[in-house]
Amino acid sequence: MTRSSLHLLKGAGYLISTVSVILLGIVSWDSASKSPLLTACLLGGAATSITGMFCRWLSYEIEKRQEERRSATRLGEAGAPAFVEGSGRTLVDVSVSNKRPPAKPAGVISDG
Repeated sequence: MTRSSLHLLKGAGYLISTVSVILLGIVSWDSASKSPLLTACLLGGAATSITGMFCRWLSYEIEKRQEERRSATRLGEAGAPAFVEGSGRTLVDVSVSNKRPPAKPAGVISDG
């Protein structure tokens, strides 16, 4: 299984968990709505659960992008174009783009 498909699976898992929190909240609403404290607890619990799942998903997204950058840097240092498997994107070869052009010998005015 590729990294991008694992990432997609994690995202789907968090989406399913979010839907389940909403469904459980709907089922509990009738009882919780009779007391302001229970209403606050139900809404607060659902909101914090969904926020926590979003934070975990976001951390995976950030780690994935950092790994893509590290892979691109490692591949770029080897002098090969950097392509991250599964991403469908070719990244800039940093080993070439960060180097200065060679200095011209003294006395050379133009190449052409």
